[in-house]
Amino acid sequence: VDNAPNIQIFRAFRIGRVFRLIRRLKGLKKMIQTLIVSLPALGNIGALILLFITIFAVFGTTSFYNVNLDQDLYGRMDTLGNYKTFDNALFILFRQTTGEGWNGIMYYCFQSDPYRGCEKSYSKYLNDGCGGPFVGVAYHVVWQLFGTYVLMQLFTAVILENFDDLTREDLATVPIDKLNEFVDAWTLFDPAAQEKIPSSQFPALLAKLTPPLGLKTKCGAEAELLAVIKDLAIPIVDNHITYKDTFLACVKRVIIQTATDDEDLPYFSTSMSNVFYSATTNININGRDRFDRPPTVAEDFAARLVQQAYREFKERKLQVNKGSGKTRYIPLNATPSTLSTW
Repeated sequence: VDNAPNIQIFRAFRIGRVFRLIRRLKGLKKMIQTLIVSLPALGNIGALILLFITIFAVFGTTSFYNVNLDQDLYGRMDTLGNYKTFDNALFILFRQTTGEGWNGIMYYCFQSDPYRGCEKSYSKYLNDGCGGPFVGVAYHVVWQLFGTYVLMQLFTAVILENFDDLTREDLATVPIDKLNEFVDAWTLFDPAAQEKIPSSQFPALLAKLTPPLGLKTKCGAEAELLAVIKDLAIPIVDNHITYKDTFLACVKRVIIQTATDDEDLPYFSTSMSNVFYSATTNININGRDRFDRPPTVAEDFAARLVQQAYREFKERKLQVNKGSGKTRYIPLNATPSTLSTW
């Protein structure tokens, strides 16, 4: 097997190891990601170019199929590059998009002398499909401007736009995929798209979100939930929270934390914190002081934790009393709510 000549060619595929550098070189990785993201848009642009080049090829085949290829010794048009057939017209138009010899081809197509410009200059073929001063110049100038400087530059424009978008996502405090994840998670709790959910479901919403917006990859204990929710001044109206208030509060919390960790942005951190936490201060909000404003998610969650802790305390007290000598006065089916009567 080692001596087989055909096996040696597979060793050339070892060059593929170079692609391992993509994971280490961030700049190269970003360029590859840009190309992958741009593929759908590039496909659409390719289809658009194919449509227009087909239209121009049909028009060129109709107007220049009888152009004389032997007008001079330069051979600006030959047996492959001409408008005699549809496929040759496609080829010569594509060649002109690179800027190669398009002015020479135009020169062949705008001859005013039919006996020089027409390959077949007899009977019905005279002045038919030979071009002319106006149509020859207009056709090739329009294709050069539109095909070369507009359609082909769309490829570059799409790639640059996607590269700019990826760069902004890398620099963004909250990536776009995290924002889209919030929308998807909210949809699970609000399938009717009412733009509000019960405030009691907010901890479950955080558990569906990955950091930095949520706690999906973490333990999700009450202490961690409280550490996140305590910074969120989301107002509760009729036991519901709205999509807009929740979305903005979660994003602002991440921005404030990021700015706080950045030593170069102390003023930004302080100013954003003052704006964000104004709902929990004595500053009036819509003409109401802090004792007249709606409760927030942080206060609601804290109150629920206190209630839960109190219930657990009464439950433990009940179990202790049942196990002690007081059980003769306490029914076996007693609950924490009836314990106070005994």
